[in-house]
Amino acid sequence: MTWTDANPSDILSESDKSAVRGCDVNIAEAIMQQLCQSGSSFSGVPTMRALRRGQHLYWPGDLSKHVYSVKSGTLKTYGIEDDGREQITGFHTAGKVLGLDALVQRPMRCGALAVDVTTICQIPVQMVILGSGESGQLRLQLLEEFRKEIVRLEARLSICCNPAPQRLAAFILSMEAEPAAVHLPMSHKEIGNYLHLVPETVSRLLARFQRCGWLSTHGHRVDIRDRAALGQIAAGHMPGATSATVSAAKNALSGAARYEDNKQSARPLPT
Repeated sequence: MTWTDANPSDILSESDKSAVRGCDVNIAEAIMQQLCQSGSSFSGVPTMRALRRGQHLYWPGDLSKHVYSVKSGTLKTYGIEDDGREQITGFHTAGKVLGLDALVQRPMRCGALAVDVTTICQIPVQMVILGSGESGQLRLQLLEEFRKEIVRLEARLSICCNPAPQRLAAFILSMEAEPAAVHLPMSHKEIGNYLHLVPETVSRLLARFQRCGWLSTHGHRVDIRDRAALGQIAAGHMPGATSATVSAAKNALSGAARYEDNKQSARPLPT
């Protein structure tokens, strides 16, 4: 069947329709609508793919024929340092787009691995290219994804300049998938690797944030109790509160900073 023979609803199977609906940025849906309207002929469709915890979506250096959008779950992307150590470069949740290197026929700069059960929508590169050639709106969507990637990389470059509490607070807020709730399926070691902190610092800060009443933890779930306070910490400011809370916050922040300074003086940060 060609694109001139049917509309998107006729072409997609039920699982494919679910995949398209699962792409929050609607890139797959926008591509298919545009190709149908233009009369272009292309046999591929977005497909669903399930990954178990610890399974790779792609490896560093792979040549991919797809762009990926996360429907559910969490993926981590990582690179390999010159000394062979893994450096985590990002965590990607529902709605995030990965694999943009494939659009310019470049090997993947990093690997992508599921940190919990994850479902992704994989979109053929040829389909993206054909659709973007027909639609100015789709081109803008793709450019926006590249812009987001640049912003994320800029944030990564500056992360080591921030105190440990600021890094963790900003990370927690960035992972908020629903109001006041954060799911963190990754280990403290993985969070520390991403934030350039030792795992002990992550554990101590989470415990102290909880004692200050800013959040509560339940296994891999974090409930945000005071978003304003976390937001002020993420911005590098002391949250406004009662004198008792401020005193507890100062102890939490200064204690974690001293601990991290001592640990990092014994081991240089990854470059």
